[in-house]
Amino acid sequence: MHCPIYPVDMRRLRVAILTSGLLLVSSGLALAGPSRSVGAGRSVGASARAAGRVARVPRGVRRISVSLTVPFANGPGAHAPVRRTLTRPATVTSVVAATDALPPVRVMHPCPLLLVRGPELALVYRGAHGAALATLMVQVTLGSAGHSGSSPCFPIRFSRSGHERLLLGNGFVRMVGRLLGTPIS
Repeated sequence: MHCPIYPVDMRRLRVAILTSGLLLVSSGLALAGPSRSVGAGRSVGASARAAGRVARVPRGVRRISVSLTVPFANGPGAHAPVRRTLTRPATVTSVVAATDALPPVRVMHPCPLLLVRGPELALVYRGAHGAALATLMVQVTLGSAGHSGSSPCFPIRFSRSGHERLLLGNGFVRMVGRLLGTPIS
């Protein structure tokens, strides 16, 4: 079934997202505390380059700061912000590879005027000395019933060196949620 808004077969896209999510989960991703170090000379981000793809994330990422913030989080059922730092080399490499594999938004169409102020997921890709090399932001839905990052109207926003790219990938959002231990979609 072809969707008139998206130029791809949605069944194939769903299979690709599910498959990439399963591959990332089965690769043993783990969340490490901020006190662990990657080790001198270890560089991540080469996997996309080795596969012949253009890498979005710059070389030299040693850790990734992840935060999930919920605006207006002071009432009943409120969620406190969740912050983690990914430092385990295998985890950092997997997140960088997943980021590099996100497809760009190809077709922009008119979006309804919806003002959504929901939870926001932010990743900051950091070098050895803590400098921010790139950032990624997306509005998410708490729970497993959302479609965050899968629409050109609410895309994943990736920034590097002052240049922003709009990307798509609900499987990526769910993977990061699993690393945080918080179901987001």
